[in-house]
Amino acid sequence: MMSNALFPGAVLRPVFHFLTGAAATTASATQAELPPWLPAHEMYWPLAVGLCAMGVWIIRRLVRPEKLSLADTPGRGNTLTPAHVLVLLAMKVLADSLAASLPDPRFQAIALAGGQVFWVALALLVARQTFRFGLRRGMGFSARHWPYDTGRGIFGYFASLPAVIALAAAGSWLLYQYDPALLEEKTHRLIRLLGQLHGPWKAVLFVGAAVLAPLAEEVFFRGILQSMMRRYTRSPWAAVAIASVVFGLLHMDTPQYIPALIVLGIVLGYNYERSGRLLGPIVLHVMFNGVQLAVQLAHGG
Repeated sequence: MMSNALFPGAVLRPVFHFLTGAAATTASATQAELPPWLPAHEMYWPLAVGLCAMGVWIIRRLVRPEKLSLADTPGRGNTLTPAHVLVLLAMKVLADSLAASLPDPRFQAIALAGGQVFWVALALLVARQTFRFGLRRGMGFSARHWPYDTGRGIFGYFASLPAVIALAAAGSWLLYQYDPALLEEKTHRLIRLLGQLHGPWKAVLFVGAAVLAPLAEEVFFRGILQSMMRRYTRSPWAAVAIASVVFGLLHMDTPQYIPALIVLGIVLGYNYERSGRLLGPIVLHVMFNGVQLAVQLAHGG
C-alpha cells in the first residue's frame, strides 16, 4: 500500500492528530507545495537513515557475497499446490469485493479488518496441514528469536526505503505526465476510505491496514506462495522473484507503485529466506503500512 505523500518521518505528530481528531492543516499546506509525485518534507531524515542502512548492507554483501546466493538457507518441506494458492487468492478477492460493496465507510472498515482476520486464519490453517513440521518449525511462524527478527525488519525497512521511494516517485511522475487527474484517481482505496472516517473508525481501519494486512499478506505471499515456489523451482531466488511479482501485480489499482512494490517484495522475500522466519518480514511490512497511514493522518487524511 502506497500513497502520493509517501513515508513521512514524523510519526508522533500524526498520532497526536489522530488521537485528538485535529486536522494537520500546516502539514497539508506544506505538502501541497510539493509536486504530487515527490515525498513529503518529513521524509528527509528517514531517507538519510535509509541511505546509511543501504550503504551498510551493500558493504556487507561485498565482503560476504556468498550470502546473496541463499544457497545455505534451509528449505521448508511442504505439500502446497497451486490449488491451495488459488483458493486463498479467491477468498482474498471475494472478501475485498464484499467490503468494497458496502455503502457505509464504517462498515467497510470493519469488513476490511474482518476479512484480513479471516484470510490469515484460513492461510494458517492451510499451512498447518501442508508444512511438514507445522507452523513454527515448518513455515517459520514463530517469535522465538523476536529481538533478532525485529531488528532485521527495522533495518530492512530503512535499507530498502531509498530504492522504494525512488521507484514510487518515478512511477507517479510518469503517470502524472500521462494524465495528472489519473494520478489522483489511482490513490489507494484505503487512503480514500481513511478520509471518509472519523474517530474510532479511523482506528479500526488503521489496525486493519497497518497490522492485520501485513500479517495476512506475509503469511500468504512469503509463507505459502514463496515456500511452494521454492519447492517447485528448487531455487530460493526464483521463488522470491515470483512471489514478489505476484505481490506487486495484485496492487493493480495503483499501477504507478507496482515496480516499487515488487522491489519491496524482493526485500521481504530475501529477509524470509535468510532467517527462515516470518517475523522479520511482518515487522518490515507493518512499518511500511503504518508509516504510510501516519503521513495521511499528518496531512489531514
